[in-house]
Amino acid sequence: MAQELAERQAEEQRIAAERAELDALIASGGLDGWIAQALDILDLSQSLAPSVKNIIMKESGGNPRAINNWDSNARAGTPSQGLMQTIPSTFEHYVHPSLADESITHPVANITAGIRYMIDTYGLDTLEAGGRTNSSGGYVGY
Repeated sequence: MAQELAERQAEEQRIAAERAELDALIASGGLDGWIAQALDILDLSQSLAPSVKNIIMKESGGNPRAINNWDSNARAGTPSQGLMQTIPSTFEHYVHPSLADESITHPVANITAGIRYMIDTYGLDTLEAGGRTNSSGGYVGY
């Protein structure tokens, strides 16, 4: 009984800490602020912000803690995570070096990784267009 109580208290403390961290991140500017910070870090124009926001809203709905548990990456054991829905290996490879110690769900770190991956893989034009589209104009995840 004492062990169960201790485990429950530890879990409640973990959840409270996560909630406090997220509240602090939101207070630092929310989605628009995170995008602006990421673009500054990457020395990219703020004119890209609407395109980046479009991608984020399609990928995660703006939830920095989003985890995709249903696609091929998840079935392979590496679910995509965060605002830009990067998988761990992509995040580790593309996150800006100044944010390398942050977690995959850290909003600004995740955005830098997603942007760098998109530019490297598909080019700046795709980022400027707000992501890839199919022949009927529908969004295609990256």
